[in-house]
Amino acid sequence: MTKDRQNKSLIKQNILQYLVFKGISKYEFYKKTGIARGTLDNNSGLSEDGIAKFIVYFPEVNVKWLLTGKGDMLTPDYDISNESNASIKEMKLTYNTKCKFCLEKERIIEALQAANFGLRLAIDSFQEKERNKDSHKNDLTSEPKQQTA
Repeated sequence: MTKDRQNKSLIKQNILQYLVFKGISKYEFYKKTGIARGTLDNNSGLSEDGIAKFIVYFPEVNVKWLLTGKGDMLTPDYDISNESNASIKEMKLTYNTKCKFCLEKERIIEALQAANFGLRLAIDSFQEKERNKDSHKNDLTSEPKQQTA
């Protein structure tokens, strides 16, 4: 992460991330929203008015994500079919597919970890039984102790 990006507010970082995601230039953003040119480049915060304009012009952006960085970038009810840019549609579909694939992979990993844990318990139990068996066997084969009178 660059030092410049670290100094920008989270909201500005998220707006910039969204613009890259959508393929929108800063010039187009400033023109569409009426926000002053250069606002996204300086390290100060964004005014309430600027945030409100962004939300009005880009209603598909999840406000919780915009303000906190938590959750999905786009609102759950955002309809991808409204996208005019085919590459953006493809990118979103790829992202969603990867997410579903990752969830399935995580589920499989968790199941394998549980099975692995069960097998380790079985091995430990078996090894303990073998140690007990060997110990008992040694007790039976050792010479009887002579009692001293």
